[in-house]
Amino acid sequence: MDDLEALYEIMSDAETMQHYPAPFDKDRTKRWIQWNLDNYEQYVFGLWAVVLKETGEFIGDCGITIQNIDGEMLPEIGYHIHKKYWRRGYAKEAAQTVRDWVFRNTDYDAIYSYMKYTNVGSYSTAIANGMKKVKEYPDPKNTISYAYAITREEWKMIMDKYYEIKNRILESANSDDDIKAIVTIGSSTRSEVKADEYSDLDLFIVTTNVNPWFSGEYPHKFGNVSISFIEETLGGGKERRCIYDEDKDVDMIILTPEQFEAAISEGVAQWVMNRGYEVLYDSMNCTESLQKNIKLSVSAPSMSEEEFSNMVNDFYFHNIWAYKKLKRGELWSAKNCVDAYLKRYLLRMIELYSYKTSGADVWHEGRFIEKWADKGTLSELKECFAHYDKDDIFNALLKTHHLFARISRKAAELEGYEYPAEAEACAKAYLGMDQAEEACAKAYLGMDQVEEASQRKW
Repeated sequence: MDDLEALYEIMSDAETMQHYPAPFDKDRTKRWIQWNLDNYEQYVFGLWAVVLKETGEFIGDCGITIQNIDGEMLPEIGYHIHKKYWRRGYAKEAAQTVRDWVFRNTDYDAIYSYMKYTNVGSYSTAIANGMKKVKEYPDPKNTISYAYAITREEWKMIMDKYYEIKNRILESANSDDDIKAIVTIGSSTRSEVKADEYSDLDLFIVTTNVNPWFSGEYPHKFGNVSISFIEETLGGGKERRCIYDEDKDVDMIILTPEQFEAAISEGVAQWVMNRGYEVLYDSMNCTESLQKNIKLSVSAPSMSEEEFSNMVNDFYFHNIWAYKKLKRGELWSAKNCVDAYLKRYLLRMIELYSYKTSGADVWHEGRFIEKWADKGTLSELKECFAHYDKDDIFNALLKTHHLFARISRKAAELEGYEYPAEAEACAKAYLGMDQAEEACAKAYLGMDQVEEASQRKW
């Protein structure tokens, strides 16, 4: 009963309760709270408190209860929001959260909302919640009541914009003996960073007949293809990548059963499946092999001392190579080396450094780097990429060198590896970094201060 006074303030208000027979007195509010406590006991759900995240202020209630809707006892979303917080989207947000909870945690195939026919705000919220008007009936309490509902299938379509495409692919699998398995990977299956409106649909299509997929015949069965192309992918296979409509990005890795089994058993598929996968269709019993070979895990970057030394030397070698191209006036080649070739090695070193210094959950190919790299590294990265300009490319080369050198020295120390200091010194000298750093200091402090500082061995 801790929320009695706050709830009574809401439910005793005539404007808030205008669609009820009368506002609640304190005794009726107490019985309302007790009814919800009884619902928790009987159904494991009821109306829950709605509080502001920022302040913890109680502003209403929202939840699911069993209501008599035209003679049927049905699950119904209801809510009451303090009138000073109306028209801020809180009712919609709370109702959608309850809707999602119900479909994820109960077996109900549909959820309802019902209201007096004059309650425009309530049925507007129901519509915003994905509901459709399913009934209009005489009601002794409301004169006329409207009932809105959303089914589980409709909810799935709202939550998953790829729902129809996946269903069409599954329909094809059920009618085509060549298709042996369909497995989803990527954002739609992971739990740590969930899919959002920008996420794509990644699929393994395992088939004994790859030709219809590569020709485009099959992909066009699943919707309106706006863009489509093929690229090489893991396991010696190819990937058909499509944009359906305007923004539905579907990537289909097409493999034969033999290629798929090899990718699983040899570990090739581990890095694309270790965040999660879901078997949608399986007529070749690949589920057992997946459970045996694919380990759900976070990334743990590592490299041998030989690999480390080779990569560091390669990086500094291409510092010199890029600067030669830049001095010759080959801006394209220089920029490509600085912003592509060198960045691949820089990313690998950031991964190793982040994991070794903080145990960060490192994602492949720089995914979500803003979440797992440290602030210092992210700050330095801002100056490591160049415009198509000679001076800017040179500056990006210097900044990339500096960041790589700092974190690779630390990584070598943490791993107990010998650091290739001579390679760094060679590249630094060729790039004239001592002079460049002195020039930057002069520009920042002024010549006299630099000379004074050098005398102090600052």
